[in-house]
Order: sequence, then C-alpha cells, then structure tokens
Amino acid sequence: WANTLDPVDIRFYDGIPGEGGELLGTYTYHKQPDWMVFKPETFRLPKLLRGVRTFTIESDSGYQVSGFIFERHHREFSENKAADAEHIYGDKFTVSGESVTGIGNNVVLDFGEFDFTDKQPTNIVICGASPLPLNSIHLVLKNDGGEQRILCEFQADSADNCERRFQIPETAGRQNVSFTFLPGSNFDFSWFRFER
Repeated sequence: WANTLDPVDIRFYDGIPGEGGELLGTYTYHKQPDWMVFKPETFRLPKLLRGVRTFTIESDSGYQVSGFIFERHHREFSENKAADAEHIYGDKFTVSGESVTGIGNNVVLDFGEFDFTDKQPTNIVICGASPLPLNSIHLVLKNDGGEQRILCEFQADSADNCERRFQIPETAGRQNVSFTFLPGSNFDFSWFRFER
C-alpha cells in the first residue's frame, strides 16, 4: 500500500545490495490508494530463483508491504536447460553457460521432482551434440513406487546441436527426473522437454 497517486519504483535483488546482490530489475507499483487497503501486483522476474536465498526489496519511496509469494514455475512441459540441474556429479563434465558439455562416463544430472499428476508425458525431447554417432543415456524416473530406467539411444548427425524424440512409458504422479550417461559417452547436453 502506498499513500500516493504517484507511481512507486521498487527494486528487487537476488541477495543484498552492496554485498554482491544482483539487481533483478526496477518495477513500478501504481494503484489508486484506499486508506490501508493492500492491493496485489504481479511482477515477472528476469530469471528463475531456486533454493534458499536472500531476496531484497528496496525503494526510495514510502510504502507498506503485507507480504509476497513466488509463483511456482511449471517446468514439466517446458524446456529445461541442462545446467539448471539441481545436482550434477560424475567422472567428467563441464558446466558451460546453460549447457553441460564433455559429459563422459557415469555422469548423473538430477533435476529433482516433476509433477505429472494432471498431465502425463508420452515423449521426451533431448537436445545435444556429440562427436560420437551414438550416446547411451538413461532417463531415470523415480518415485515411492520404484524406479523406471528408459534407455535413450541418442544418435548424433554431427557435432552440432540436434533434437531427438524418444517415446516413454506411461508416467504419472510425482517423479524424480535424472539422466545417467553410460560408459563411452561424449555428450554436450543443451536441454530436454517432456511432451504429451
């Protein structure tokens, strides 16, 4: 709530300003004021925020905030960048921008939980590149009922990024999604997307 007819500029930071915090943007709150009536406003941030972090709201104007919430990003049927994996571990890999490159033997990219309760995927599209004609990738879906391992034989035409679509068995409910790269791999992983 701002007791003014003028627009109020608000800055959002990922972190603390002056202590390495990143300015996410300057936004404007401009609502007709009613005495002590809080009116919601929605702002879209330029990047996804993940995990536990410090979020700072700053302004040069006077206003009051009754609270805020973050809207969950529904990634189940969106393009998921390889570098956005929650955990990456294994023998050989390099995180390079939004991609994970030079993936070798026994590397795992764990993307955490996806919710397929309302919509179930029938395919997965993997985008990547490799100097090898074939890379064996296991898509691993795990929940309380057990684990499914789906072999995705990624055939590369060249060292340039290409997309490959793989049919997957019926998958419902909440699933932990990860990718395991088998011995002999040499793969640059750009992104993946589930499809219906």
